Amino acid sequence: SAISSLLPALEAADSMEELDPLCEEWIEAAWVSGTPLGLFGDALCGIHFFWPQVKGHLRGAWRLYKNWRKIEIPQRAPPLPRGVCRALVGLFLEWEEAALAFLVALGFHTYLRTGEMLKLQVQDVLLTPDHGVVSIKGSKTGLRFNVDEAVAINDRALHQLWELCHLERRLEPRSPIWPYGAARFRRLF
Repeated sequence: SAISSLLPALEAADSMEELDPLCEEWIEAAWVSGTPLGLFGDALCGIHFFWPQVKGHLRGAWRLYKNWRKIEIPQRAPPLPRGVCRALVGLFLEWEEAALAFLVALGFHTYLRTGEMLKLQVQDVLLTPDHGVVSIKGSKTGLRFNVDEAVAINDRALHQLWELCHLERRLEPRSPIWPYGAARFRRLF
Protein backbone atom coordinates (compact mmCIF):
# COMPACT_ATOMS: atom_id res chain seq x y z
CA SER A 1 0.00 0.00 0.00
CA ALA A 2 2.92 2.36 0.66
CA ILE A 3 4.30 1.72 -2.82
CA SER A 4 0.93 2.50 -4.38
CA SER A 5 1.14 6.04 -3.00
CA LEU A 6 4.53 6.46 -4.70
CA LEU A 7 3.44 4.96 -8.05
CA PRO A 8 2.23 8.25 -9.62
CA ALA A 9 5.71 9.72 -9.10
CA LEU A 10 7.35 6.60 -10.52
CA GLU A 11 5.07 6.50 -13.55
CA ALA A 12 5.95 10.11 -14.40
CA ALA A 13 9.64 9.21 -14.80
CA ASP A 14 10.92 8.57 -18.32
CA SER A 15 14.35 7.43 -17.13
CA MET A 16 16.21 6.31 -14.01
CA GLU A 17 17.76 9.78 -13.70
CA GLU A 18 14.30 11.34 -13.32
CA LEU A 19 13.25 9.00 -10.49
CA ASP A 20 15.12 10.66 -7.65
CA PRO A 21 13.89 14.24 -8.24
CA LEU A 22 10.30 12.96 -8.61
CA CYS A 23 10.57 10.94 -5.41
CA GLU A 24 12.03 13.95 -3.61
CA GLU A 25 9.06 16.08 -4.74
CA TRP A 26 6.70 13.35 -3.56
CA ILE A 27 8.34 13.28 -0.11
CA GLU A 28 8.36 17.09 0.18
CA ALA A 29 4.67 17.34 -0.78
CA ALA A 30 3.77 14.63 1.72
CA TRP A 31 5.82 16.37 4.44
CA VAL A 32 3.77 19.54 3.94
CA SER A 33 0.47 17.63 4.01
CA GLY A 34 1.36 15.81 7.26
CA THR A 35 1.62 12.27 5.91
CA PRO A 36 3.10 9.84 8.49
CA LEU A 37 6.84 9.24 8.17
CA GLY A 38 6.54 5.44 8.19
CA LEU A 39 4.81 5.48 4.82
CA PHE A 40 7.99 6.79 3.14
CA GLY A 41 10.33 4.25 4.65
CA ASP A 42 7.94 1.48 3.64
CA ALA A 43 7.58 2.87 0.12
CA LEU A 44 11.31 3.36 -0.46
CA CYS A 45 12.15 -0.09 0.96
CA GLY A 46 9.35 -1.62 -1.09
CA ILE A 47 10.61 -0.04 -4.29
CA HIS A 48 14.07 -1.47 -3.65
CA PHE A 49 12.58 -4.89 -2.89
CA PHE A 50 10.33 -5.11 -5.95
CA TRP A 51 12.60 -3.18 -8.31
CA PRO A 52 16.25 -3.87 -7.33
CA GLN A 53 17.57 -1.95 -10.36
CA VAL A 54 16.64 1.28 -8.54
CA LYS A 55 19.43 0.78 -5.99
CA GLY A 56 21.70 3.81 -6.02
CA HIS A 57 19.23 5.96 -7.99
CA LEU A 58 17.20 7.33 -5.04
CA ARG A 59 19.96 8.93 -2.99
CA GLY A 60 18.18 12.26 -2.61
CA ALA A 61 14.91 10.61 -1.57
CA TRP A 62 16.71 8.55 1.07
CA ARG A 63 18.55 11.67 2.31
CA LEU A 64 15.22 13.51 2.73
CA TYR A 65 13.74 10.52 4.53
CA LYS A 66 16.71 10.30 6.92
CA ASN A 67 16.52 14.03 7.65
CA TRP A 68 12.79 13.73 8.33
CA ARG A 69 13.48 10.85 10.73
CA LYS A 70 15.82 13.10 12.72
CA ILE A 71 13.07 15.71 13.10
CA GLU A 72 9.96 13.59 13.67
CA ILE A 73 9.46 11.64 16.87
CA PRO A 74 8.87 7.96 16.04
CA GLN A 75 5.44 6.48 16.68
CA ARG A 76 5.68 3.99 19.50
CA ALA A 77 3.19 1.34 20.47
CA PRO A 78 0.70 2.88 22.87
CA PRO A 79 0.80 1.66 26.45
CA LEU A 80 -1.65 -1.03 27.47
CA PRO A 81 -4.81 0.62 28.90
CA ARG A 82 -5.49 -0.08 32.59
CA GLY A 83 -8.79 -1.84 31.86
CA VAL A 84 -7.19 -4.15 29.31
CA CYS A 85 -4.37 -4.96 31.73
CA ARG A 86 -6.87 -5.82 34.48
CA ALA A 87 -8.87 -7.99 32.09
CA LEU A 88 -5.73 -9.86 31.00
CA VAL A 89 -4.61 -10.38 34.59
CA GLY A 90 -8.06 -11.77 35.44
CA LEU A 91 -8.00 -14.07 32.42
CA PHE A 92 -4.52 -15.36 33.24
CA LEU A 93 -5.60 -16.05 36.83
CA GLU A 94 -8.63 -17.93 35.49
CA TRP A 95 -6.19 -19.99 33.39
CA GLU A 96 -4.16 -20.62 36.58
CA GLU A 97 -1.18 -18.74 35.16
CA ALA A 98 -0.25 -16.69 38.24
CA ALA A 99 3.28 -15.95 37.02
CA LEU A 100 1.94 -14.58 33.74
CA ALA A 101 -0.66 -12.49 35.57
CA PHE A 102 2.02 -11.14 37.90
CA LEU A 103 4.43 -10.27 35.09
CA VAL A 104 1.77 -8.47 33.04
CA ALA A 105 0.66 -6.47 36.10
CA LEU A 106 4.29 -5.75 37.04
CA GLY A 107 5.13 -4.72 33.48
CA PHE A 108 2.13 -2.39 33.42
CA HIS A 109 2.98 -0.86 36.80
CA THR A 110 6.69 -0.37 36.07
CA TYR A 111 6.71 0.09 32.23
CA LEU A 112 8.92 -2.95 31.69
CA ARG A 113 9.67 -4.22 28.22
CA THR A 114 8.69 -7.82 27.48
CA GLY A 115 12.32 -8.97 27.39
CA GLU A 116 13.00 -7.31 30.74
CA MET A 117 10.00 -9.05 32.31
CA LEU A 118 11.05 -12.45 31.00
CA LYS A 119 14.62 -12.09 32.35
CA LEU A 120 13.45 -11.36 35.90
CA GLN A 121 14.46 -13.78 38.61
CA VAL A 122 12.78 -14.17 41.99
CA GLN A 123 15.72 -12.41 43.67
CA ASP A 124 15.07 -9.31 41.51
CA VAL A 125 11.70 -8.66 43.17
CA LEU A 126 11.25 -7.51 46.75
CA LEU A 127 7.62 -6.97 47.70
CA THR A 128 5.82 -6.29 50.95
CA PRO A 129 2.11 -5.53 51.28
CA ASP A 130 2.81 -1.78 51.23
CA HIS A 131 5.73 -1.27 48.86
CA GLY A 132 8.54 -2.94 46.98
CA VAL A 133 11.24 -2.70 44.37
CA VAL A 134 12.17 -4.59 41.22
CA SER A 135 15.80 -4.64 40.02
CA ILE A 136 16.23 -4.70 36.26
CA LYS A 137 19.57 -6.03 35.10
CA GLY A 138 20.70 -5.47 31.53
CA SER A 139 17.91 -3.08 30.47
CA LYS A 140 18.38 -0.93 27.37
CA THR A 141 18.65 2.25 29.43
CA GLY A 142 20.87 0.60 32.02
CA LEU A 143 23.27 -0.67 29.36
CA ARG A 144 23.65 2.84 27.96
CA PHE A 145 24.77 4.12 31.36
CA ASN A 146 26.38 0.86 32.62
CA VAL A 147 24.05 0.53 35.62
CA ASP A 148 21.30 -1.79 36.79
CA GLU A 149 17.96 -0.06 37.17
CA ALA A 150 15.51 -0.34 40.05
CA VAL A 151 11.84 0.62 40.00
CA ALA A 152 9.71 1.32 43.07
CA ILE A 153 6.43 -0.53 43.44
CA ASN A 154 3.47 0.76 45.43
CA ASP A 155 0.63 -1.54 44.42
CA ARG A 156 -1.00 -3.95 46.91
CA ALA A 157 -2.46 -6.07 44.11
CA LEU A 158 1.06 -6.84 42.89
CA HIS A 159 1.93 -8.20 46.32
CA GLN A 160 -1.12 -10.46 46.21
CA LEU A 161 -0.16 -11.72 42.74
CA TRP A 162 3.41 -12.28 43.95
CA GLU A 163 2.09 -14.39 46.82
CA LEU A 164 0.03 -16.43 44.32
CA CYS A 165 3.19 -17.07 42.28
CA HIS A 166 4.85 -18.47 45.40
CA LEU A 167 1.84 -20.66 46.13
CA GLU A 168 1.64 -21.91 42.54
CA ARG A 169 5.18 -23.29 42.63
CA ARG A 170 8.11 -23.18 44.98
CA LEU A 171 10.29 -20.26 43.91
CA GLU A 172 14.03 -20.23 44.55
CA PRO A 173 15.93 -16.89 44.56
CA ARG A 174 17.77 -17.57 41.29
CA SER A 175 14.85 -19.16 39.48
CA PRO A 176 13.17 -17.17 36.71
CA ILE A 177 9.70 -15.87 37.44
CA TRP A 178 8.65 -17.08 33.99
CA PRO A 179 10.48 -20.37 33.37
CA TYR A 180 8.70 -21.39 30.16
CA GLY A 181 10.36 -19.18 27.53
CA ALA A 182 9.35 -16.21 25.42
CA ALA A 183 7.39 -18.22 22.83
CA ARG A 184 4.93 -19.54 25.42
CA PHE A 185 4.61 -16.09 27.02
CA ARG A 186 3.73 -14.51 23.68
CA ARG A 187 1.37 -17.32 22.72
CA LEU A 188 -0.58 -17.02 25.99
CA PHE A 189 -0.52 -13.23 25.83
